[in-house]
Amino acid sequence: MLILSIKNIRQRKFRTFLITLAVTIGTMSMLIFMGLSEGIKKATFEEMEKNKSLNEITVRPKVENSKTLAIFKAITEKRITKTDLEKISNIEGIDASYPETQFNSITSLEADIMGFSLITDAMLFGLDEGYLINDIKIKDAWKTTSEPYPAIISGKLLDIYNLTIAVPQGLPTVSESSLVGKEITMYPGYSTFFPGLQKKKDQIKFKVVGFSDKVNLIGATIPPQILHDLNQKYSSDKEDKFLQVHLMANSPEDTPKIAEKVQELNFFAKYLLEDMKTVSAKFDYLTYALSAISLIILLTSSLAIIATFLAQIAERIKELGLYRALGARKKHIRHLILIEAGLIGFVGSVFGTILGSLISTLTNTYISNTFTNLDIIPDTFIVLNLKTFTTVILFGTIIALLSAYYPALKAGKISPIKAISK
Repeated sequence: MLILSIKNIRQRKFRTFLITLAVTIGTMSMLIFMGLSEGIKKATFEEMEKNKSLNEITVRPKVENSKTLAIFKAITEKRITKTDLEKISNIEGIDASYPETQFNSITSLEADIMGFSLITDAMLFGLDEGYLINDIKIKDAWKTTSEPYPAIISGKLLDIYNLTIAVPQGLPTVSESSLVGKEITMYPGYSTFFPGLQKKKDQIKFKVVGFSDKVNLIGATIPPQILHDLNQKYSSDKEDKFLQVHLMANSPEDTPKIAEKVQELNFFAKYLLEDMKTVSAKFDYLTYALSAISLIILLTSSLAIIATFLAQIAERIKELGLYRALGARKKHIRHLILIEAGLIGFVGSVFGTILGSLISTLTNTYISNTFTNLDIIPDTFIVLNLKTFTTVILFGTIIALLSAYYPALKAGKISPIKAISK
């Protein structure tokens, strides 16, 4: 029966082409959507892992009310005191703790980028060398005690500049390596929002010694001792208070227990494993949405398959009737049609995966070649794997079989006497 099915497929090339095309389009779209969902999820997790390791727990003051108000209060009012820090650091299972301090006054930063002078209000933060050691590109820079002081900038800030300013305006994009060693100027007590109310009385020089996704986006991060000295000299509030604390657990398995202990001290604890579970759950909705779109496309393809097989059966009434007259049963005719549908569905699914893979490769190549300096854009936007290929081919074949089931039932009911007499 398999040989007969292959023979029938080869004899009706146009009908076979139509069905194969419908399956190819449906499975191709399904492959791309599944790969897109997996790519976005993978890129998100990779970006999260840049900011934190599996051992890290970020501790912040617990703030109520709305998210916007909470962020404002966390920056301007709520702090972790030295007493709080001691209690947190004594929790069992902690390997190291890195408190983050903040400059207690308004300030602005000025930098020259590609010949343009940019000045904006910013914040200044302090973090220990141990937390940033892998991001400091100039050896022993964090030990510098004289101007220009060392500073680390958020890598995302550079991505935002490249993506929102450089690319839209046709300007050259800027890489991290080209800015390491460049100087930036800080004006303590000066705000660009109210330039007429203050003057640039003092200026402090910093040198960019690296970029990191671990540091705060809205300013520069410097050694905590230098930040302490700046607070003593320029701030009315001279007390060192801690914006947040980065804890390193002995192992990833210890993070939930440590986070629970931190929460018992009435602080907010955030760690990567918990974030990944939350993000993964949210990505399930994206997967469902893209799967629904793929299903609609496949169902549209199935209508084309049903129509094509019904038209094909109408053309083959005498042939199918002859099979019945020669002793073929109804189930044999049904099996004949379903085998043809399964073969065409399988071949169409394979073509769909090949075409979808080609489009995915071209898309990924275009992205990687176009956005060479943007870490915020993943090199592989559409991720394909063996599981995706297997799922798409299997699903496409099953859709073809289900679509051909009704035509197969109809073919099995053909009367041999009426078919031959026509």
